[in-house]
Amino acid sequence: MHRRLSIVLLTGGLMMAACRIGSPYHKNAAHSDVSDARIAKGERLAVRYCGSCHQQPTPDLLDEKSWEHGVLPQMGPRLGVFWYLNQHYPSNAGDP
Repeated sequence: MHRRLSIVLLTGGLMMAACRIGSPYHKNAAHSDVSDARIAKGERLAVRYCGSCHQQPTPDLLDEKSWEHGVLPQMGPRLGVFWYLNQHYPSNAGDP
């Protein structure tokens, strides 16, 4: 009985450890080459900047196109980002 319990506990521990070996982030096919370190950095930046003005959204809130061509170009200039990956983010600074 003792031996069986040890085997069950050992197997469970190994399974839990194996789950932690892979990436802790879900990556979509379009960005599967992005490193976990870059994702972690982006996560910290989102907490610091996005979460400073409003509730922090989760990445799955919108699709990729909406983030890249809608939200980020609109929010970037509010943080002083006017160009990213050869894309101009419009400034609304002069808009009354």
